[in-house]
Order: sequence, then structure tokens, then C-alpha cells
Amino acid sequence: MSKPIVLITGVSGFVGSHVVLEFLRQGYAVRGTARSARLASLQPISEKYPDFTLVHVEDVSKGDLTDSLKGQFVALARRSVAGVIHVASPLVGRASPEDSLISALDGTLNVLRQAVAAGVNKVVVTSSWATTLDPGGKQSWEGVTFTSSDYGRATKEDLLSGKHDAVWVYQASKIIAEEAAWEFASSHPQLDLTTLNPPFIYGPLAPGFPPPRVTELGTLGLIYAALSGELPLEVGPLFCDIRDVARAHVAAFESTATPTSGNRKRYLVCGGIFTWKDMVEYLGKAHPELRPRLPSLDKFQPLPGPISTIDARPAAEDLGMVDYIQWEKSVEDAVQSLLEVEKTWQKAE
Repeated sequence: MSKPIVLITGVSGFVGSHVVLEFLRQGYAVRGTARSARLASLQPISEKYPDFTLVHVEDVSKGDLTDSLKGQFVALARRSVAGVIHVASPLVGRASPEDSLISALDGTLNVLRQAVAAGVNKVVVTSSWATTLDPGGKQSWEGVTFTSSDYGRATKEDLLSGKHDAVWVYQASKIIAEEAAWEFASSHPQLDLTTLNPPFIYGPLAPGFPPPRVTELGTLGLIYAALSGELPLEVGPLFCDIRDVARAHVAAFESTATPTSGNRKRYLVCGGIFTWKDMVEYLGKAHPELRPRLPSLDKFQPLPGPISTIDARPAAEDLGMVDYIQWEKSVEDAVQSLLEVEKTWQKAE
């Protein structure tokens, strides 16, 4: 029996690459979309994993996904996919507000429209915990508990106003894109849509995938800032390890559960809480050789307020997401990856 095929967008990214490996580990065949600039560097992965096929899609927000969904791009692979995992998303600060909105909103709607048109009705969208609170993150420090019923507020006009920083714009774009996805699903009852909403994602880079440039680290850039002696940006201390995020994507795709919370398959996943001061203190003790690279503990300011939490019980009940990788393991593995990839940057200088 041939293996079921899933189409995964954004496979060159931190999240997408791990999602690819997890689906392959679980016995799926994977088609992964990538821009032309990424195809050559990803080719060795395709050669290593015979069940991983690369598909050229220059722009997910407006590209034609027909061949990707139906497999018409090679004669031996003319099989439709069983579902779509839409991961592709712009990195914080790497695009203008206009391009961030287009990538998030138009990218999501383009994938959903073309999937439904092709008769592919199982879709998992990588969203974010950031969609449960208003852009800016103030509620991270108000001692509240975020649930899958919470939604942040953002408008296109405010996002495009030029008044906000890159993090605000990213959060707003995710809110608007997810709202649009659920509106689309409500008018297309044949669509079985799930969103996964993790908080800040850390952990190792995907083995074998091309290393990112220092400007492409995403959330790992926060940890690398500490390795560079800087105080990382004070973001919400909720986290989820990338390997748990990837595992949740497979679980969401395979789940036939009726949502236990509301009528939407919208799942918050969370591995716990740690602060940057916790991390620096831990790394200094566990790895004394790193101490000269880390910021001094006395530089850290008191937290802005009581730490908010996440209610991840629906993901536990419906997806079996019970045991998570602890933050110490996630940070250690992230640091090891960053030290390795740092060597490639030094060679390129």
C-alpha cells in the first residue's frame, strides 16, 4: 500500500523543517514547497529521504498549487495529497508591514481555497499563541490564563499604519490570518481545519537541513542574543519545544476527535515557562565555559508583572499532547545547534 502524502509549505524554515522530519518518521510521504532560491540547498534532503519531494512554489500567497496538490509535476507521482500542513510564514522583521500581511493573510487563504478546489479538505495551519492576545503582548504579564476561546484584536488599517514595531506587526498579521481562515472554514463546511497555536518556539535546528543565516534565526535569535552577551528582548516566557510542535502537527492531522472546547479545532500547546534570567543562570551553571559569553545576571530587570499561563488541556484531551520537553533540554539543544551553525558563519566571513 502506498504511503499517504501530505503537502507541507515553508519546509526550509525552523518549524517547517521539523514538521517534515516528523511526518517522514511517522511513515508519511511529504511534498514540500520551496522558493527557487531554496531548492538547491534543500536537494540533499530530498536525496536522503526518498519519500520527500520538493515542489517549486515561488510565492504561496498567489502561486498555483495545482501540481503540488494533485502530483502532476512528475509522471510517477500523480497522486493527490491526503492533506495540507500550512507552515509558511514571514519571519519577524524580515518584511514590510504590507508584505507581512500579504504573506500571512493571502498565503493562508490561497492555500485553503486551492486545497478545497482540489478536493483536499484536511488542513492544519500553524498559527500562534500570539493570536489569543492583543498585539504588543501586555497580557503576557497580567497573570491571566489563555484558552483556545481567546482572540486578540487587530485590524488591517492599524497594522499598515506604520505606528508599530516588527513584533506588533507579526502578531497582528497572525491574528488577521487566523480570523480569515476560520471565516473561510465556516463558509466551506467540507473543510476540516485545525490550527495549532504554540507560544515561543525553541530547540535545535532540524538535522541535515541547510543552516540559517544569522538574520534568519527567528525565535532562536533571542537565545543567540544571550550567547552574544546581550539581554534578549523581553517577550512572554511561555514556550514550546520545536519537536513537540512538530509532533502536535502530526497528531492534529491524524485526529478524528470532536473538539472538546468550542466548535473549532484550535489547539494551544505549551511546554512550560522560563525567563531569560532563568536561562542565563542555568547555562552558566551547566556550561561554565559559556559564562564569558553570557550577560551578567545583575543586568536583568524585574519582570513587568505576574506571568500569564496557557490552558493546553484541549490539546491533551484531543491530540494526546501530555508530555512535553522541558525548557532546560530545549535550551541546551538550541544552544548546541547555534554553536554549530555559528561555525558556518565564521567560515563564510
